[in-house]
Amino acid sequence: AAITSPLTNNQRRDIFLAGLFLGVNAYIDFQIAAFLGLFSALYALYEFIALATRGRARANGRADYFALTRTFAAIALTALVIAAPMLGIIANDFAIEGGDYIRVFKMEYSAARSYDLAMFFIPSARSALYANVPLKIPGVNTGQTVDDVGPLSPDRQVFLGFTALALALIGYARGGRAARFWIFIAAAFALFSLGPALHLWGQDTRVPLPYLILHEIPILNHIRIPMRYGVMVMIAFAILVGLGIFWLMKKIASRQSLVARKIFHFAAFCVLPTLILVEAALIPYPIQSVAMPRVYADLARVPGDFSILEIPTFNWRAAAAMLLRSLRILEGAEKGFLTNAELAEDKRARDQVIAFFAWRYALVHRDWLTPDDTRALDAYLREVLDARVFSDDGTVIAYELPRARVASTTQIDLRENIGQLYAGRGWQFEYPQANWEGQFNFVWTRGARSEIYFRAADARDQTLTIRAYAAEPQRVQIALNGTRVAELTLTREWKDYRVTLPARSMIAMNRVDFIFDTDLQETVGVTTIEIK
Repeated sequence: AAITSPLTNNQRRDIFLAGLFLGVNAYIDFQIAAFLGLFSALYALYEFIALATRGRARANGRADYFALTRTFAAIALTALVIAAPMLGIIANDFAIEGGDYIRVFKMEYSAARSYDLAMFFIPSARSALYANVPLKIPGVNTGQTVDDVGPLSPDRQVFLGFTALALALIGYARGGRAARFWIFIAAAFALFSLGPALHLWGQDTRVPLPYLILHEIPILNHIRIPMRYGVMVMIAFAILVGLGIFWLMKKIASRQSLVARKIFHFAAFCVLPTLILVEAALIPYPIQSVAMPRVYADLARVPGDFSILEIPTFNWRAAAAMLLRSLRILEGAEKGFLTNAELAEDKRARDQVIAFFAWRYALVHRDWLTPDDTRALDAYLREVLDARVFSDDGTVIAYELPRARVASTTQIDLRENIGQLYAGRGWQFEYPQANWEGQFNFVWTRGARSEIYFRAADARDQTLTIRAYAAEPQRVQIALNGTRVAELTLTREWKDYRVTLPARSMIAMNRVDFIFDTDLQETVGVTTIEIK
């Protein structure tokens, strides 16, 4: 209402409220802010189209365009001013992280999480009211197999309901200009929810859709799951349903007796909502059991501080164990099959990786993998990581890795893959690597802060040695776990700089921050860091 009211009464208060609610969403959740921003853009588009349609017969069309533009510009400016502090933080993060700041998933990921157009009009096979209806389409309102419960998950239940659909059509036909706007919003977001290509009756028609554009727009592409746009479809339809009921109430009130009006009021407030809810109900509600394999309980009783690698990673069912059993589970990246050179490199780096993550166990879930993948992973864990099986219940194979002692000296070469293990934010890893006059490669810092993580072998003072240079003299402050401990001035000469990391600020996993006076781009170069 705050967004739409400025166009009907151009008051400063309403413009401020519209901008306020739009701007404040930046502090709540960027996906919600993206929804609201997209909704606002569609509303502006609708109003300009409506004005163009009406303006043909108006003499002051140019003045109307100016007033409308001024209103939306004032709302946008208000929202930007309110959101400016958060946008400043995000801009700083973008400067540090670049394209890695927002994780943009591949289009295939979004395509698999898109609605089929038929989903809006076909009840779920688990529907309490329509369970016996013979129309069952695999992948649309029922699973591909008996055990496939994916289409039954709540975010895939987008059936509008025949009662709601009928009332919405009445609302559209009789609701006037307001109804036309909400049907436009419902249609637009429904189109977005269909994903990159149109699917109909379970078949990919390969017809491209507007989501292809949204996927390329920063912030909007963070939504990444087209089905989430279905929420706005439901909101728009709820308003259309209300308009339909309102028109019916007025119609009956003008022609029927008091008794008839009371009967319809009862139906409007009790019967119709009940019908809508019954059509949407899934009774019993489809749930997916989370049977916790016994190995999780066994590992929860093991003393010490250690990590577990789930394979495949990162499955939500396994992640539940992290909460239920208070276990620390690593999230990894799935690369695929490795070359002989990569396998040899993994063997060499094994102890460093195990020690860094305090990695003690690996769990391989057979039922989430193909037999070939399971065999390949088993060979990798045994032959490359020297792991041994200590539990196999037929579903989960549990491996124990050899213990690796934290070395008294941590050698970090940022030019090597294993060196990048220790790097946090603020490094410019690029290929081919930056090179110094044909003599050696190095890595640039990026942004106003660069991070390094390391484990301490014991609680003693450590000496950090960083080999670096600066294109121009550069002051850098060193912080250990958030506490400033030293300051250096880097020069144009490649050389070693040493600082002491005090034991009083040391913990098990430590973070060293190199803090610069300003955001840097290709100003400070680093090759190696030693912590001893």
